[in-house]
Amino acid sequence: MMKKIVFTILCCAFLQACSEKYTEIPQSELKGAFIVNSSPTFEGYFYEGSDEEFHYFVSRWKVEGDRHFKIATDHLDVANEQPSGEASLRLFLFQPEGKTYQAFSKIESGPQLYFEK
Repeated sequence: MMKKIVFTILCCAFLQACSEKYTEIPQSELKGAFIVNSSPTFEGYFYEGSDEEFHYFVSRWKVEGDRHFKIATDHLDVANEQPSGEASLRLFLFQPEGKTYQAFSKIESGPQLYFEK
């Protein structure tokens, strides 16, 4: 019985720590959440899934620390919603030539996001 209690406490602590690494982007700052970045160390934006409250994203860097952020589901409509914890989906701020991309989301007065089909 004691092992189950300790396991439950550890699981709750782990989930709390994971959710805290994501900074919430308020609706007023959505336009600046995804910006064009030409730094050679920038790897891109990735969608990491959604739950009932948030869509989870990360901007990945080769050298600097990754930036994890979340956007409330009622502030951003996404075309390919996946459960949180599924494989990451790389997002693009424009449609690169030579490949087929599908619209992922449109940020009001901001960029259109795409993902590779």
